[in-house]
Amino acid sequence: DPSTVPYKTRFTVKFIERAANGQLKTVTHLSKLLKGALVRHLVSNSAEAGTAESALELVAGFSHPEGYVFRPELTAEVERATEIVFLRD
Repeated sequence: DPSTVPYKTRFTVKFIERAANGQLKTVTHLSKLLKGALVRHLVSNSAEAGTAESALELVAGFSHPEGYVFRPELTAEVERATEIVFLRD
């Protein structure tokens, strides 16, 4: 539920996956492509987002064919931004 995510005006995005040992790790080799897919999703659906809260809902609606989905419980405030996390299990 996007309403549980802390709101800040700046967003950063992380795509992570579970390593063989169970720890979460950032996906560096696909990050640029995944962020590009997210931007395409946002641009194609931007008419629906009139406020920052609805923009966050739009981000939450993104899922990637590789299996990355929005995880609000991993999303948090980091410095002066909201770090949005997508996880592939």
